[in-house]
Amino acid sequence: MEKLRSKGYRLLRKLSEGVSAKIYLCELRRQGSAVGSESMMACKVIDKKHGEPKFVAKFLPREIAILSELNNPHCVQVYSIMEIRNKCFVFMRYAENGDLLDFLSANGATEESHARMWIRQMMLALRYLNSIHVAHRDIKCENILITTNMNAKLADFGFARYWLDDKGREQMSETYCGSISYAAPEILAGQPYVPKFCDMWSMGVVFYIMTNMTKPFTKSKAGALLKQQLAKDYRFKPQAEKDLSSAAKTIIRRMLEPDTNQRATADYVLNSRWMQEDQLLLKLVPEDDFVEIKQSSLAPK
Repeated sequence: MEKLRSKGYRLLRKLSEGVSAKIYLCELRRQGSAVGSESMMACKVIDKKHGEPKFVAKFLPREIAILSELNNPHCVQVYSIMEIRNKCFVFMRYAENGDLLDFLSANGATEESHARMWIRQMMLALRYLNSIHVAHRDIKCENILITTNMNAKLADFGFARYWLDDKGREQMSETYCGSISYAAPEILAGQPYVPKFCDMWSMGVVFYIMTNMTKPFTKSKAGALLKQQLAKDYRFKPQAEKDLSSAAKTIIRRMLEPDTNQRATADYVLNSRWMQEDQLLLKLVPEDDFVEIKQSSLAPK
């Protein structure tokens, strides 16, 4: 860690740990003193020596390449990437309010107006990723971070990939990625799939969880879950059924559409009647789509 310290970085405490990486709260100091509030950041540490060989050889280079290219306000901001011996350090924006799952656990179901803001930000993130031919492939509540100003940021690009080859041809994916509860039917069916379509399905699961505080599909085995998805066998919880507008429920249903030809796209959601109901969001330019709201207003009533 001496090389890190020589560059002003100091790892403070572990925030979380996954299969292939650990996330630390990190402080950047220059000339022995903190540089202000922006000195606090998150650091993802990937140990290549102890990582799964397939991950180190295939997924990690993709992640680093994509993180190096990201430049969008709705994706987590990466400040720098360093490699020291067998470890890779990714320094990025620290989300003071943690991930969406933790936030929902602490605050309860999201009101529709706030869900609209976060879904808009995530649709802008997906539209941006589509523009640079990237699919995330691991969208879930744990990979959406909430900042101090209550903005949502898409994070963790460990399974992300480019879906165009060197000749500009669209590539199908065959790798089973992500969490089963968020996996689209075409992934569970074990067939080659268009990854950007699967990202929309996963975001539909996120939207449902935001407003219902549970997952839409209850089965835990892949075969049974696939049957449930294809049959559209899910219901809105009584409170969500009562509180959500018909337009919001329509968006969720279109995102959770098994037929990829009928499934909602990011542009569909962004141009929908439901999104247009919020005049404030319509006035904001996509790149400046930040609305500061009080955290207390998100607490359950």
